[in-house]
Amino acid sequence: MYDATLAETVTIRGDGGDEIEAYLARPMSQGPLGGVVVIHHMPGYDAPTKEITRRFAAEGYNALPRRLGLASWPVLSRRWRWPRC
Repeated sequence: MYDATLAETVTIRGDGGDEIEAYLARPMSQGPLGGVVVIHHMPGYDAPTKEITRRFAAEGYNALPRRLGLASWPVLSRRWRWPRC
């Protein structure tokens, strides 16, 4: 296990130029590295999801949870409002 990692919020350019927020964690070690896509719960990634992502990086994997949710569907995001609790 190699503990030195780099973790940061990044922007990925998607189809049609849409910008998608993601959190990237990767080990600082050299060599070919595997990759893991981390799937978060709704409504988006949070501190526990970021911790899971950093743990994958500490084990030697590039890890990335992209922010899923209503922003992924622009038509829905304009009409949908989260209910108030």
